[in-house]
Amino acid sequence: MAGSAVPTKIEHRSRGVVRTNITITTDASGDASATVVGVGFGRLVGVLYNGGLDISAVITIKDAKSGATVVAYTTGTEGTPVAFRPSTVVTSNVGVAVTADATAPNVNRDYFLSGKISVTVASGGVSETGILGLIVDETGVGDPGQTIT
Repeated sequence: MAGSAVPTKIEHRSRGVVRTNITITTDASGDASATVVGVGFGRLVGVLYNGGLDISAVITIKDAKSGATVVAYTTGTEGTPVAFRPSTVVTSNVGVAVTADATAPNVNRDYFLSGKISVTVASGGVSETGILGLIVDETGVGDPGQTIT
């Protein structure tokens, strides 16, 4: 008897704007190894950091599946909270970064997450603790398509 393959319907429903907090604790050498976190599917629209790690700590957020770096952030003054919207410069169809000018003033785009990420810290200070908040906009992801007539 021949085998068969039956498709399974998999749905991901939009959860709107989702915030995920990640507590980071460094070890005796000031590092935190890669921790895999399930964040979401959508645009990364905000990163919040409470300032708990030493000055010049390097926080790296990567896509867990591909290993591609999404955000690499170097902390400033310890104890100073930071909020920012990470973005990337668009590239042309041959992979060259587009430079902003009069005809292309807005060349920055949000990062898109597609599932799990990993968070790593280097030079964070001995046994320090910080909190990283990631805000992902899942609006419209998995929602039925609209037909405009």
